[in-house]
Amino acid sequence: MNVVMNMISGAKGLTSLEGRIAVVDARHQIHTLHNVWWRDNCPCATCRHPLTRERLLFSAGIPADLRAVTASRNDDGSLYVTWADREGPHESRYSVAWLDEHGQDAFPAPLVPYGSTLWSAAEFELKRVPWRDLMQDDEALLAWSDAMIADGVAAITGTPGEHAEVERVAERLAHVRETAYDRLHEVRSEPDPYNVANTDVELMTHTDMPNYAQPPGVQLLHFIENAATGGETTLADGFAVARDIAQDSPEAFKVLCETPVSFRMTSQKADIVGTSRLVTLDSQGSIEMVRFSNQLMQPVRLPGSELTAFYDAYREYSRRMVSSDYVVRFRSEPGTVVTTHNHRVLHGRQAFDAMSGPRHLQLSYLDFDDVLSRRRILLEGRKAG
Repeated sequence: MNVVMNMISGAKGLTSLEGRIAVVDARHQIHTLHNVWWRDNCPCATCRHPLTRERLLFSAGIPADLRAVTASRNDDGSLYVTWADREGPHESRYSVAWLDEHGQDAFPAPLVPYGSTLWSAAEFELKRVPWRDLMQDDEALLAWSDAMIADGVAAITGTPGEHAEVERVAERLAHVRETAYDRLHEVRSEPDPYNVANTDVELMTHTDMPNYAQPPGVQLLHFIENAATGGETTLADGFAVARDIAQDSPEAFKVLCETPVSFRMTSQKADIVGTSRLVTLDSQGSIEMVRFSNQLMQPVRLPGSELTAFYDAYREYSRRMVSSDYVVRFRSEPGTVVTTHNHRVLHGRQAFDAMSGPRHLQLSYLDFDDVLSRRRILLEGRKAG
């Protein structure tokens, strides 16, 4: 990035353009940012703790009319600015890497988060990472996280069929997310099920635990035994569904983003009820999370005048979530761990015959923030190496 400056008559050296400093990126786009922003983000050891990198500078103490006395670009590409602080001149250095990451205006965010590659049934390709590589090689772990960021789903193959192996895999990927239910969930047909997953009927594509204010970010489903007839895995990209509704029916999308819907999940140990929007947008307007669980949804509490619009939107949302245009179906062999970004990708299964052969799955959860954290640490280690 280059620094764009005006020479002000009588000023010492270069000063900013009307209280701002502008930089030009590699695509020759000019980004003009306020002096207070630059000063507030000074990365020096006085303004940030040299070891923890936490902020020490108090933002509210920066004067609104802060002036840049000088600003220049060094041979190494860094931006150097001397500020007229109240306590005296203060020099800030912004490296090229820092400028590339932070020194740009905030543009309107896309509807779909950066890095996501949305897919339909016709476009779906399941990325696979061998268990042995994943558990020993950080590059394999990074490959898995790449797939989760891009596609929201990946498979780990060749996983030993030992009890609780899915927990060990989860701890390799991040940290097990504790919930009110068992740390290790058993999924098989039971005579007294607390959830439709523990039957042999069809399990419609859904997201897990939409009744939580913050549902687990990643589900790991380990197929230990899968000899029963039927029971094919089903997946759908909920972000693709939400995007398509936003494009085809903006009013319906608005309803999905604004209407509170309740979900409830019970067991002998828990009874959790939560109310949230079916489609959650982040602070910049990008899709952050979808929720869909036909089996757990509770009666909608809306004025009668709003019910028609809600059910029109919800009908479209539901139909697409289970449509063959979006839903893929395949058989998961024993030793496979299917991992899904639970805020984005819906999962389910076809009905199966519980009497035709054993079918035993175990699952565990992660938070996606922890996945991204481990990824950043590994990438920093790669740079250092």
